[in-house]
Amino acid sequence: GDKDYRYLSIPVRFSDAIPTYTDD
Repeated sequence: GDKDYRYLSIPVRFSDAIPTYTDD
């Protein structure tokens, strides 16, 4: 799936379990 998570104040987007950092 494609969901947005925030880890340690860092916006991280997981796309099918693949973390890609975004500038959100």
